[in-house]
Amino acid sequence: HTHTHTHTHTHTHTHNVSTAVTSTFVRQLMACPSMLAMIPLQDLLDTCDSTASRNPTQDQINFPGEQEKSWHWRCALDIEDIVNNAEFVATLRELIHSSDRAVI
Repeated sequence: HTHTHTHTHTHTHTHNVSTAVTSTFVRQLMACPSMLAMIPLQDLLDTCDSTASRNPTQDQINFPGEQEKSWHWRCALDIEDIVNNAEFVATLRELIHSSDRAVI
């Protein structure tokens, strides 16, 4: 009677999974043929490891049935830190250029 067990462990931080999922979501939105693509800042920030939320549940802005709690969000990063973040700026630039939304 022989038992063979194979275990494969892949360790991925939650925010990295979120970054991959959010990047795919944002790319799909940017690829739409509409004239405008409006993407919430928290989703744009979550496309990059250095700006991704460490607790994505805090970024939820819609709480059905809880009017007082809904539609409030405060960015945890200063705007200066965002615009000076080379990784985020490069990621955003690539998203814009790859979707042919750039005007150059």
